[in-house]
Amino acid sequence: MQEAVLSPREHAVKFTYQRASFVSESTVAWTLKTHHLIISPAFIVRKVISEFKDKKTGINGLWQADFTDIKVLAWLWFYISVFRDD
Repeated sequence: MQEAVLSPREHAVKFTYQRASFVSESTVAWTLKTHHLIISPAFIVRKVISEFKDKKTGINGLWQADFTDIKVLAWLWFYISVFRDD
């Protein structure tokens, strides 16, 4: 890999291994940004709309779901799922 195309995370890992000293990804990103070495973000910024294009008028029109897992006491896992009708 070339130095110019490394992400801040890759720079932080490389520095940590080469210098045996830890540096965080956010510190690397801040330093690169301060010195104008980060030209553009690696993502596309999109404008958020204020309301849905297809408005739902009744129940069961739009559902949301969220899933997560939580480790408790180093041996037990809880799996949580939440469903919501907007």
